Amino acid sequence: MRNSKLSELAKRKGKLLSPWVDHLGDKLALSSWSLERLPEYIWMALILDGKGRTDGIDCCIRIIKKIHVCDPNLDSAKLSYFLMKNQNEQDQIFDIIVTEIAPEVLAPLTAVIDYDYSPSFYKHFFIPGFDLEKRLETLNVVTRKYNIPDSYDTTDLRFLAIIPQVLAGHLHFVNDSPMIEALSNYSNKSHEDEIMKAYRPCIRSLEGTIDLTNKQLVNG
Repeated sequence: MRNSKLSELAKRKGKLLSPWVDHLGDKLALSSWSLERLPEYIWMALILDGKGRTDGIDCCIRIIKKIHVCDPNLDSAKLSYFLMKNQNEQDQIFDIIVTEIAPEVLAPLTAVIDYDYSPSFYKHFFIPGFDLEKRLETLNVVTRKYNIPDSYDTTDLRFLAIIPQVLAGHLHFVNDSPMIEALSNYSNKSHEDEIMKAYRPCIRSLEGTIDLTNKQLVNG
């Protein structure tokens, strides 16, 4: 059965609810970011966490660009977008991803994306001997790290979520918009740079606006 959201898949996994952050209970302050968007972008969070900020951002952008070449209609980096593709399209997407990262990086996700749900994902990223509890613990750690919507780490992830919209040409700004400067320079700046105090709110605002707009379009 193919669900529209990865969070719905998580609901079918017993204690691992919608999304897997739910089973952390009151230890996390859950928000629409935690409940709806973080699970969709957790694959990029795993890459960022594994490679570090600079290499992780560059790696994710390369992956998104390569997928966009194969799928010019790509306007989302949500994992559910990939998992709703047919088998051949999924193979193509995941083949691209494993040219940029070792399968072990996304292997924790096989704790919730099993063979029945996506044979292609499981084939590409399941690592024999990688204990289920260790996979879940890795997801817990990364979820905690990227749970706070306005943290530096989460803002990096939200920046990456915008990239497909940029490549698809869906974003239009007036020439002097601060959004243009923020999008152009964000990944080249350290979070310690003073200008990032202006860039980070722009990135978070834009990602949130895109998500809200998409919801309105879906709900008619």
